[in-house]
Amino acid sequence: MADYTAMDAYRDIFRWRLRTGNANLMFNDSPTHATVLIAELLQCAQNDVWIFCRELGEDVWCTESVLAALDVAILNKVSFHVLVQKIPSETNRALVKLTNAKIEVKMARCNSKANFVVADGRAYRFEEDSSVRKGFACANDATNATKLVEAFNNLSKDAIPLNMSSEELPE
Repeated sequence: MADYTAMDAYRDIFRWRLRTGNANLMFNDSPTHATVLIAELLQCAQNDVWIFCRELGEDVWCTESVLAALDVAILNKVSFHVLVQKIPSETNRALVKLTNAKIEVKMARCNSKANFVVADGRAYRFEEDSSVRKGFACANDATNATKLVEAFNNLSKDAIPLNMSSEELPE
Protein backbone atom coordinates (compact mmCIF):
# COMPACT_ATOMS: atom_id res chain seq x y z
CA MET A 1 0.00 0.00 0.00
CA ALA A 2 1.29 3.45 -0.91
CA ASP A 3 2.11 5.94 1.79
CA TYR A 4 -0.65 8.35 2.79
CA THR A 5 0.58 11.81 1.78
CA ALA A 6 -0.25 15.34 2.82
CA MET A 7 -2.07 15.73 -0.51
CA ASP A 8 -4.17 12.64 0.29
CA ALA A 9 -5.12 14.27 3.60
CA TYR A 10 -5.94 17.55 1.82
CA ARG A 11 -8.24 15.66 -0.59
CA ASP A 12 -9.90 13.74 2.25
CA ILE A 13 -10.57 16.93 4.21
CA PHE A 14 -12.23 18.56 1.20
CA ARG A 15 -14.26 15.41 0.47
CA TRP A 16 -15.44 15.39 4.08
CA ARG A 17 -16.41 19.07 3.81
CA LEU A 18 -18.38 18.36 0.63
CA ARG A 19 -20.19 15.41 2.26
CA THR A 20 -21.02 17.23 5.47
CA GLY A 21 -21.78 20.67 4.07
CA ASN A 22 -18.97 22.29 6.02
CA ALA A 23 -18.60 25.96 5.07
CA ASN A 24 -15.01 26.61 6.19
CA LEU A 25 -12.63 27.85 3.50
CA MET A 26 -9.73 25.72 2.29
CA PHE A 27 -6.79 27.61 0.91
CA ASN A 28 -4.47 26.51 -1.86
CA ASP A 29 -1.32 27.84 -3.44
CA SER A 30 -0.23 25.36 -6.08
CA PRO A 31 -1.50 23.69 -9.24
CA THR A 32 -1.51 20.39 -7.32
CA HIS A 33 -3.89 21.80 -4.70
CA ALA A 34 -6.07 23.30 -7.45
CA THR A 35 -6.17 19.92 -9.18
CA VAL A 36 -7.39 18.20 -6.01
CA LEU A 37 -10.11 20.78 -5.39
CA ILE A 38 -11.35 20.91 -8.98
CA ALA A 39 -11.41 17.13 -9.31
CA GLU A 40 -13.48 16.85 -6.14
CA LEU A 41 -15.89 19.58 -7.26
CA LEU A 42 -16.42 17.84 -10.58
CA GLN A 43 -16.96 14.46 -8.95
CA CYS A 44 -19.49 15.78 -6.44
CA ALA A 45 -21.50 17.79 -8.97
CA GLN A 46 -24.99 16.48 -9.57
CA ASN A 47 -26.59 19.19 -11.70
CA ASP A 48 -24.42 22.05 -12.95
CA VAL A 49 -20.78 23.08 -13.19
CA TRP A 50 -19.63 26.55 -14.19
CA ILE A 51 -15.99 26.91 -15.28
CA PHE A 52 -14.35 30.27 -15.89
CA CYS A 53 -10.63 30.10 -16.55
CA ARG A 54 -7.82 31.44 -18.66
CA GLU A 55 -7.49 28.49 -21.07
CA LEU A 56 -8.10 25.12 -19.40
CA GLY A 57 -4.42 25.09 -18.46
CA GLU A 58 -2.77 21.74 -18.92
CA ASP A 59 -1.06 21.83 -15.52
CA VAL A 60 -4.48 21.52 -13.85
CA TRP A 61 -7.23 20.69 -16.35
CA CYS A 62 -5.29 17.99 -18.23
CA THR A 63 -4.12 16.03 -15.20
CA GLU A 64 -5.35 12.47 -14.91
CA SER A 65 -7.44 13.20 -11.81
CA VAL A 66 -9.28 16.16 -13.36
CA LEU A 67 -9.81 14.31 -16.65
CA ALA A 68 -11.22 11.32 -14.74
CA ALA A 69 -13.48 13.67 -12.75
CA LEU A 70 -14.68 15.24 -16.01
CA ASP A 71 -15.58 11.73 -17.18
CA VAL A 72 -17.60 11.13 -13.99
CA ALA A 73 -19.50 14.41 -14.35
CA ILE A 74 -20.16 13.83 -18.05
CA LEU A 75 -21.41 10.29 -17.38
CA ASN A 76 -23.67 11.70 -14.64
CA LYS A 77 -25.11 14.12 -17.21
CA VAL A 78 -24.01 17.20 -15.32
CA SER A 79 -24.72 20.38 -17.28
CA PHE A 80 -21.50 22.26 -18.05
CA HIS A 81 -21.11 26.00 -18.63
CA VAL A 82 -17.57 26.78 -19.77
CA LEU A 83 -15.91 30.12 -20.49
CA VAL A 84 -12.25 30.56 -21.35
CA GLN A 85 -10.37 33.78 -22.06
CA LYS A 86 -7.83 32.32 -24.43
CA ILE A 87 -8.36 29.54 -26.94
CA PRO A 88 -6.82 26.31 -25.64
CA SER A 89 -4.67 24.21 -27.91
CA GLU A 90 -6.68 21.88 -30.16
CA THR A 91 -4.83 19.00 -28.47
CA ASN A 92 -5.80 20.13 -24.96
CA ARG A 93 -7.23 16.91 -23.52
CA ALA A 94 -9.84 18.68 -21.37
CA LEU A 95 -11.09 20.66 -24.37
CA VAL A 96 -11.20 17.49 -26.49
CA LYS A 97 -13.14 15.65 -23.76
CA LEU A 98 -15.67 18.50 -23.42
CA THR A 99 -16.04 18.87 -27.18
CA ASN A 100 -16.51 15.12 -27.70
CA ALA A 101 -19.28 15.22 -25.07
CA LYS A 102 -20.99 18.01 -27.07
CA ILE A 103 -20.35 20.54 -24.31
CA GLU A 104 -20.13 24.05 -25.63
CA VAL A 105 -17.01 25.96 -24.69
CA LYS A 106 -17.13 29.72 -25.19
CA MET A 107 -14.50 32.43 -25.20
CA ALA A 108 -15.27 35.40 -22.99
CA ARG A 109 -14.60 38.89 -24.29
CA CYS A 110 -12.84 40.08 -21.18
CA ASN A 111 -9.43 40.13 -19.62
CA SER A 112 -9.73 38.87 -16.07
CA LYS A 113 -7.06 37.35 -13.89
CA ALA A 114 -9.62 35.32 -11.95
CA ASN A 115 -10.42 31.63 -12.35
CA PHE A 116 -13.29 29.78 -10.72
CA VAL A 117 -15.30 26.60 -10.74
CA VAL A 118 -18.74 26.31 -9.15
CA ALA A 119 -20.55 23.02 -8.55
CA ASP A 120 -24.33 22.96 -8.09
CA GLY A 121 -24.51 26.58 -6.97
CA ARG A 122 -23.04 25.86 -3.55
CA ALA A 123 -19.43 24.63 -3.72
CA TYR A 124 -16.61 26.46 -5.48
CA ARG A 125 -12.94 27.12 -5.95
CA PHE A 126 -11.88 30.71 -6.62
CA GLU A 127 -8.54 32.17 -7.60
CA GLU A 128 -8.47 35.96 -7.82
CA ASP A 129 -5.21 36.22 -9.75
CA SER A 130 -4.12 33.19 -11.73
CA SER A 131 -0.55 34.49 -11.99
CA VAL A 132 -0.19 34.35 -8.20
CA ARG A 133 -1.69 30.85 -7.87
CA LYS A 134 -3.33 31.43 -4.51
CA GLY A 135 -6.95 30.53 -4.19
CA PHE A 136 -9.54 29.11 -1.87
CA ALA A 137 -12.44 26.73 -1.98
CA CYS A 138 -15.63 26.25 -0.04
CA ALA A 139 -17.81 23.15 0.03
CA ASN A 140 -20.99 24.92 1.15
CA ASP A 141 -21.50 28.62 0.47
CA ALA A 142 -24.52 29.21 -1.75
CA THR A 143 -24.31 32.99 -1.30
CA ASN A 144 -20.84 33.39 -2.82
CA ALA A 145 -21.36 30.54 -5.28
CA THR A 146 -24.42 32.38 -6.58
CA LYS A 147 -22.38 35.56 -6.98
CA LEU A 148 -19.82 33.63 -9.03
CA VAL A 149 -22.56 32.14 -11.22
CA GLU A 150 -24.01 35.64 -11.73
CA ALA A 151 -20.56 36.91 -12.75
CA PHE A 152 -20.24 33.95 -15.11
CA ASN A 153 -23.63 34.72 -16.66
CA ASN A 154 -22.69 38.37 -17.17
CA LEU A 155 -19.39 37.40 -18.78
CA SER A 156 -21.08 34.87 -21.05
CA LYS A 157 -23.62 37.31 -22.52
CA ASP A 158 -21.35 38.26 -25.41
CA ALA A 159 -19.09 35.19 -25.37
CA ILE A 160 -18.14 33.48 -28.59
CA PRO A 161 -18.56 29.71 -29.08
CA LEU A 162 -15.20 28.09 -29.82
CA ASN A 163 -16.71 25.93 -32.53
CA MET A 164 -16.87 28.96 -34.81
CA SER A 165 -14.62 28.98 -37.83
CA SER A 166 -11.28 30.73 -37.47
CA GLU A 167 -12.52 33.53 -39.73
CA GLU A 168 -15.35 34.27 -37.29
CA LEU A 169 -13.19 34.41 -34.17
CA PRO A 170 -12.01 37.82 -32.95
CA GLU A 171 -8.32 38.61 -33.05
